[in-house]
Amino acid sequence: MPNSDTRHDELKSEFFTEFSTYLDRSPIQFCTVELVDPCIRRLKRGKAAGHDELTVEHLVHAHSVLVVLLSLLFNMCIMYDTVPLDFGKGIIIIIPLIKIWTAIKPVAITIEVLPSVQC
Repeated sequence: MPNSDTRHDELKSEFFTEFSTYLDRSPIQFCTVELVDPCIRRLKRGKAAGHDELTVEHLVHAHSVLVVLLSLLFNMCIMYDTVPLDFGKGIIIIIPLIKIWTAIKPVAITIEVLPSVQC
């Protein structure tokens, strides 16, 4: 089961083992409001909401204090080397396609809807 505690620990140790070879030894760069705000403005609009029911439009049209709070959240993620568990959740939708030729196996399209805000 992918969401068990033991599987989580296995994946976490595997990630840290692999990530340690890529780790940049330069000083930590923090997320600033000037960095987060343009990222929000460049997000594609009109996309489906994730399991958190937030869309890009919620972020774009929110009060400007949201950018400050998001930059603080991202900085905490950097400082503590962790992210909220909900950032890894998504909704997977499988759309089966009609078989066109008899020699070709039926194919399905998989769409994953992720939360709008992720570290």
